[in-house]
Amino acid sequence: MHMKYLLLSLIFIIFFSCTENDTGIKYTQFTSDDLSYLYFNSDTLVFTGSNIQYVDTISFMLESTDIVKVSVDTRIGPVDDPFSFINEIGIQGESTLRPINEVGFRYANVYVSRHNHYDVGSNKMFYVGVNKNNSYSTEISMNDPITFDTALVLGVHYENVLKFYPDSLLHTNIKSIYFAKKYGYIKIETLDGKTMERVLPR
Repeated sequence: MHMKYLLLSLIFIIFFSCTENDTGIKYTQFTSDDLSYLYFNSDTLVFTGSNIQYVDTISFMLESTDIVKVSVDTRIGPVDDPFSFINEIGIQGESTLRPINEVGFRYANVYVSRHNHYDVGSNKMFYVGVNKNNSYSTEISMNDPITFDTALVLGVHYENVLKFYPDSLLHTNIKSIYFAKKYGYIKIETLDGKTMERVLPR
């Protein structure tokens, strides 16, 4: 009896986590929480299989002195998943930050994916590179416990902050990475004292 209820619950979750069109194809949808990890201008999205792009420009302060503009390119589309059920399409999104002239930091990306044949979670990956030889990446899988913290950056109090401290043995030259839901990367600090901190519009 317990297995029967478990199976019915799984079918219910899959049915309501997908949107179906006239062709019978079901598209997995990002939750508002999924979207909060991407640089996107809405808390909701109805995905119908077409690629979506959102481009923005945000500001960071370098070394507590210079403010630089950073372009952000977010792309959302179907995920190529060989394990997916027939006529069920997963969704993936990636936001790419690339400072002009690199300014001591090469990139800071975040990737989110959700598959309709999994449970109710999604995978998230974070990539940061400071130069050609130093980079760091980490993944939070759907079943991993997530511990959020708070952070004060340039006088702004952020909640729902993920903090990463790369092991010095990895030789990434990255001391710390702060990532806040709805704001993205808010602070990156290297071992040699360089900082990149998010500047919010006033």
